[in-house]
Amino acid sequence: FFACILFLFFPNDEIIVHGSSTSTAVSKFEASLLGRNADPLVNAAPLVIGATCQDGCVLLAVHTMFAQEPLLLDTTNEEDEDLQDLPKEYRGPFRVFSVDSYGTSMACVGWRADGQTLVDYCKHLAKEEVALYGNSRQVDTQYGNYLATEASMWLARSAVSGKIRPLSCAGLLASGSIENSPGSLWLVDITGSYPIRAHAIGGGPLAGIVNSYLATLDFANLMKHEKVIKLLMEFLSGLDGIPKGSRIEVVSVGGQNGGKRHLLSSIPN
Repeated sequence: FFACILFLFFPNDEIIVHGSSTSTAVSKFEASLLGRNADPLVNAAPLVIGATCQDGCVLLAVHTMFAQEPLLLDTTNEEDEDLQDLPKEYRGPFRVFSVDSYGTSMACVGWRADGQTLVDYCKHLAKEEVALYGNSRQVDTQYGNYLATEASMWLARSAVSGKIRPLSCAGLLASGSIENSPGSLWLVDITGSYPIRAHAIGGGPLAGIVNSYLATLDFANLMKHEKVIKLLMEFLSGLDGIPKGSRIEVVSVGGQNGGKRHLLSSIPN
């Protein structure tokens, strides 16, 4: 009650929580109180995109390091610009992480260590769910909703805790469904968890550009994994803000075989 009264006496200046076309505008005082100031690590992180499709979800994460750092060793096949499964010897770095054995995955932006901590907490929640309900609940949309809600609450508690600092990260959580059914996707950050059809975060101003494009896609007639990935890759290839030669980490969740497939592609030079 008193907190509500206090808000009336502060200026109504607005800030943006993270760079996207659907960012939440809040007062500076409210944001400061909840630890929700615009996070430069989230804004500056390379672009991440999530989208639902007819048979699951897809997550795309941009890796610009090989394009910008010529001294790094790139072991992928430069002659093949099509999607390829990650080599068995490839050990990362990954930006899309597995949450459970069913295929549920999370793409993170922000400080890498904080993103890994967020994923580890989601894994902890998933293990508890399996212990209580078995694997059957993992094909239910309520399962993904539970993971997203609990993870966002945990992020919020870290922001007001005197024992740990606020985590500088956000994530897109993709959960499969029954075979050949649409998947479920959530945006998870310190402000809450939001069920979404598609969304882009990170990449600075690129997120807003990508979100404007995603708003034009016909999600009433959901496409399959391959079509969604092709559309997004073609769009990313034309963006000036993504260097040519950048690697694109692609994860498909659900689909004909269920589970998850981890792929790698690149922006043509």
